[in-house]
Amino acid sequence: MFYSQAQWLLFFFLYCFLGWVWECLYVSALKRQWINRGFLYGPLIPIYGFGAITVLWITLPVRGSIPLIFLFGMVGATILEYFTGAAMERLFHVRYWDYSNNHFNLNGHICLFCSLGWGVFSVLMVKVLHLPFENAVLKIPENIANLTSTVLVAIFAADTTKSVQSALDFRELLQELTERSAVLSSLEDKLENVSENIAQSSERLHEHIHEIESELRENREMLTEKRETLRQSYKKALHERLRERKVKTALNIIRRNPSAISPKFKESFHELKELFEAQRRNREE
Repeated sequence: MFYSQAQWLLFFFLYCFLGWVWECLYVSALKRQWINRGFLYGPLIPIYGFGAITVLWITLPVRGSIPLIFLFGMVGATILEYFTGAAMERLFHVRYWDYSNNHFNLNGHICLFCSLGWGVFSVLMVKVLHLPFENAVLKIPENIANLTSTVLVAIFAADTTKSVQSALDFRELLQELTERSAVLSSLEDKLENVSENIAQSSERLHEHIHEIESELRENREMLTEKRETLRQSYKKALHERLRERKVKTALNIIRRNPSAISPKFKESFHELKELFEAQRRNREE
């Protein structure tokens, strides 16, 4: 059975939506609160749509063999998942799913357990789930299918554009916070070196010039206060930026993707996650 372009698109959006439902229910159950999962703002998760279309397309010649459906579906979906995850991390510097803690994983983008899951899903989809969806879509008149698919593509394109821009803003924010943190760390190191030099000078001059020692001690305390002021000002600036669009966007992405990580901007990403958790606790209280 071969489908028209509009029918392929309808299947794509259908499985994007079903994937969103599954992810939201699964993650919400784990977190015990409603989580609107996904990269997009709307109720669609494209990886499921592309995965389903990939499985349906590559298994067309072997629909009569369950082992081949399992094998073809597992391999095709795993390849898609790996390159999608790697591309998104390279572009946005955020890993939206991470299997690093799973056994037999490859760069955290895929793992054996999930690949086997893709194989099982392929069999269930081709042999069970897809059959009623196929019958329903094939009954849709061609003109209605074309119109519906066109409207969905337009909405999907607009959502994707907005979501990509949000992800790029998130990447820019992480980079900015990392650079600020590096500057602060450099200043702290310099202050620490000056403090150590003062301490050494203080010890050498202690026996001969008591007045200078007192002044050096005061300078040391002043430098310590200065370092703490720098640290507090950095935290204050970060909290103040919570009102800005980029930070709100970043926290929204973290809320929708609680398992996401950023290997490149690990510390800054962790700080934003802590801010998100603090906000969530405040709302609950």
